[in-house]
Amino acid sequence: MKIKGKLISSYVVVALLVLVVGVAGIWGMGQIQNNTRLLYRNRVEPLGVMTEIIQTGENISVQLLLGVAEENPTRGSDASNALEVMDILLERYSEFNMEADERILFDQMVEQWNTYNVQAAENARLVSSGSFEQAARGIDTAGNDFRAFRDTLYQLRDGSLVIAEGDYSNGESAFIWTRSIIFFIAIGAVVLAIILGVVMGRYVGSPLKKIATRLTAIAQGDLTQDELKTTRKDEIGELTESMNMMQEDLQAVIRSVSSAAERVSGASEALTQSSLEVREGSEQIASTMQELSSGSETQAHTVSTLSEKMEDFLKRIAEANEKTELVSEDSATVIEKTDDGYKMMEQAINQMMKIDSIVNDAVKKVSSLEQRSNQVSKLVDVIQDIAEQTNLLALNAAIEAARAGEHGSGFAVVADEVRKLAENVSDSVREITTIIQGIQGDTKEVVLALENGYNEVNMGTVQMAQTGQNFNVINDAIKQMVEKIEYVTNTLSDVTSESVLINTSIEEIASVAQESAAGIEETAASSEQSASSMNEISASANTLAELAESLGKEVSHFKTIS
Repeated sequence: MKIKGKLISSYVVVALLVLVVGVAGIWGMGQIQNNTRLLYRNRVEPLGVMTEIIQTGENISVQLLLGVAEENPTRGSDASNALEVMDILLERYSEFNMEADERILFDQMVEQWNTYNVQAAENARLVSSGSFEQAARGIDTAGNDFRAFRDTLYQLRDGSLVIAEGDYSNGESAFIWTRSIIFFIAIGAVVLAIILGVVMGRYVGSPLKKIATRLTAIAQGDLTQDELKTTRKDEIGELTESMNMMQEDLQAVIRSVSSAAERVSGASEALTQSSLEVREGSEQIASTMQELSSGSETQAHTVSTLSEKMEDFLKRIAEANEKTELVSEDSATVIEKTDDGYKMMEQAINQMMKIDSIVNDAVKKVSSLEQRSNQVSKLVDVIQDIAEQTNLLALNAAIEAARAGEHGSGFAVVADEVRKLAENVSDSVREITTIIQGIQGDTKEVVLALENGYNEVNMGTVQMAQTGQNFNVINDAIKQMVEKIEYVTNTLSDVTSESVLINTSIEEIASVAQESAAGIEETAASSEQSASSMNEISASANTLAELAESLGKEVSHFKTIS
């Protein structure tokens, strides 16, 4: 598999792990939301209606008692209206989901209410009509039925609170279980992501480091190291094989150029010496004609051999130049692959950004739920304050009734009932407050878990960005390698150009030597022309020596295997 495929696979695995954590978190939040919704619908809302039933029942009793005590017919109308409200509240409560035991108690309470309702309606009518004495006797008669109804109502309320506590405990257990599952999944995802990062770092980084070290050595002129061994079939394996081929070709080129430079240098020295001898011989043409003829033949043969070797040297230089161009093309392919990997890294970072936004939205929604719970707590505090004020009013009423003596006995009964009502409301408010505080605590833990997940996603985004930076470093290193290869190519091109000049000079020398050999018979008559030709030969030989020395310096900093 290519490096591109392996990198994509590793990022897909990390993305799937993040997706699993996100799905688990969403599922856990859904479970908590469902439990909270059921707790509100099946327990909190019914308790609110039950509180209204208690208040309405107490209000009916209070209105009738106040109507008799104050001899106020308007209280009878208020009691009748409260009776109608009670029927509506009982109908609402019957629509809620109830356990079997709750349903039995509710039916019993309804029967007791129906019995009391008949008497209460009659008492309200008597108060409204001004029959206060008959109404007082009716209230005393209906007192036992009202207390039976109230006791059953309180029993139903207490049972509902016990069931609500059980539902809350079940919800809390489900939350703890969900939180544990999400925690272990997140830990597993982090561990696996770290393992993938370490493995991919070693898989890609180690061979690239070896290649970079070898390229540095080649750039410094060291071609004596052994080939890098590899069995990989991906881009790094191709890069390693291409680098080994480049090293071999460079060794061959450097050895060939060095050998040719030495031969050219030796030949140029010999040519210079020969030209000096010929020039001296031209001054003594008459006495050294035979020696000049022999020297000219030797010179022609040497120059011909040198010309052949220079042609072979030019061919080798051309082959080396072609191979360096192939290496440059392979390096361009590697750069293109590295750029593709960097683009895939940017896409993975963008995907992590989207996941980061989704988790952040989830944190905001759960925080909104916590704010709503705080608002409910404030409303409960207001109800608690009202209950306390009602209790104080009942206490003051009892004190005033005690001062009134027998005339305040009815008012004392009313004050006592109001006090009991306030105490019951206060107890209910405290229980509701406890439940809401538990919900708020669970919501805060969910917010904390989501914030931890949000931080982990941010860390994953930073790590991917660092990996992208590593890709940039690799890309820069490969580009530097390409630049050095281009430098070698340009150097070989320069060597080729200079070698062509050397070959041209050698051909000129050969031509001059042939002319000298052919014109030995006319040397006496053209001694001045021969001397001039020998000066040109000496200058060309010096030029050839300088070119050979320059070529030797160019390749001297390369170390090759002997």
